[in-house]
Amino acid sequence: MGEINLNPQNSRGAWIAAGIVLIIAAMSIYIRAGEILNPEADAYLVCHLSDRPYLSKILCPHLNDADDYMARPVSHFFENIDAHLFYFFYSLGIPHFISIVTTVMLIFLSAAIWFCATNYAKASPAIATLMLALLWTNPNVFFAGNLFRDAKIAATFFFILGGVYSFRFILRNHPCRFRDFVIIFTLALLACLSDPQGFAFVTILSSIVLVWAFVTVSRPAYVSFFSGFCASLTYLVLSVFVLPKLVAKYTWFNTHSAFANYQHGVADNFIKYLWDGILLHLDTLRFLFGNVPRIVIAAGLVLLCIAIFKLTSHRLLIGFCFILLLLETFAMDGAMVARHSALMWPGVMRGGYYQLPSVVLFFTTILFILPSVCESFRIPKSALVALLTIAICANLVALPDHMKVRAGGPFAGYFISAPFLRAELVFISKTVPAGPALPYDARSASNSATKYYMLEPDKIDLQRSIEIYINTSRIYSFLRSEKGLPYNKP
Repeated sequence: MGEINLNPQNSRGAWIAAGIVLIIAAMSIYIRAGEILNPEADAYLVCHLSDRPYLSKILCPHLNDADDYMARPVSHFFENIDAHLFYFFYSLGIPHFISIVTTVMLIFLSAAIWFCATNYAKASPAIATLMLALLWTNPNVFFAGNLFRDAKIAATFFFILGGVYSFRFILRNHPCRFRDFVIIFTLALLACLSDPQGFAFVTILSSIVLVWAFVTVSRPAYVSFFSGFCASLTYLVLSVFVLPKLVAKYTWFNTHSAFANYQHGVADNFIKYLWDGILLHLDTLRFLFGNVPRIVIAAGLVLLCIAIFKLTSHRLLIGFCFILLLLETFAMDGAMVARHSALMWPGVMRGGYYQLPSVVLFFTTILFILPSVCESFRIPKSALVALLTIAICANLVALPDHMKVRAGGPFAGYFISAPFLRAELVFISKTVPAGPALPYDARSASNSATKYYMLEPDKIDLQRSIEIYINTSRIYSFLRSEKGLPYNKP
């Protein structure tokens, strides 16, 4: 089981899977037509493209990050790359608001998951490929990659790679090496330093691995748990005692912990937030399966648990771990809603950012246990292929509705105005400089609070909104200053 399968059929399946993923990714970029520029991204683009010291950009690029400090320098590292890629395409006269980093990471993750599923989880290449198509046609992946932040995708990238490596390590039961500890520890720490949600998932997966290690007395499982535990502990030390001091030393910001900004009365409304977390998670999963009603997903999860418990050998343990994963994820989603109620907005929960980690983790879990479940219920491969094909078609049919929800919600003004901003940026990129570049105060720009000024579509004056969107855009002013053109100072 631990050997890598390199037969021609597997190789053919890999090429087919790669082709399907690339086609859907290209279709996503084309349909979104450059997407929108969120005010937060508008602010950090200028911070990353300015002449500020590099370390200050990675530690804390903007006032928003300091006032709501989450200790995610790894995310800022990738955002810096995205900012320079944006500038590269702008210089070619084709500016867009798509995160290239997110797209590349999702493609790489897809390859890693497909490879491990077919070689270690006994998933057939055809089923793994159809599952990938299902993942990529769900709105939280299809719409992922708007130029906003790279925190969620970076966290997802590292904790999924760490989880897959641990799965392989535990499954093969090879002698434990220090190298295995270092690899899992590094991936887990990078996930934590990408976003607090990465820390939450590292903690969740570590708790599940501990249960597995305790029951099976597996040394690789204990090593995996210890690696995740050490990474979580290291992150807490860095985020509380080290990184805030570095921010104060190398930037002009003083940090205020995001965890201190929780809404008042969370304890009093614990049940409400937990229920909201459950509903949010059910919505996230139903979008993965053709936008079916919540009750269908809830029933499917119950049947899946029964199917897992019906199996023999370690399957009772697998079932318990799966239920533990669901419960801990429900609690995490509830905590996220308590901190940021906008996650319950229909457009946000389909937006391809906040729920991206949950979607990819659930997809990976299902793909890895699917062969055993199908074996237990004696589900023929042809029936599973038919079900997955129907689900993929349902996802594709539902995409236009998801697009309407995203474009018609509180951020409608951004969707309306973004094409006009892109047109202005194209014009600037082709404009002959009027003279030497004008000075631009990047420090003042980074100290200016970000304003969401178009959250009520029913009150939008279209022409006025477009003018505000363009004239208050910091990247627009920054690029005008580079051409020696007059601009609105931050």
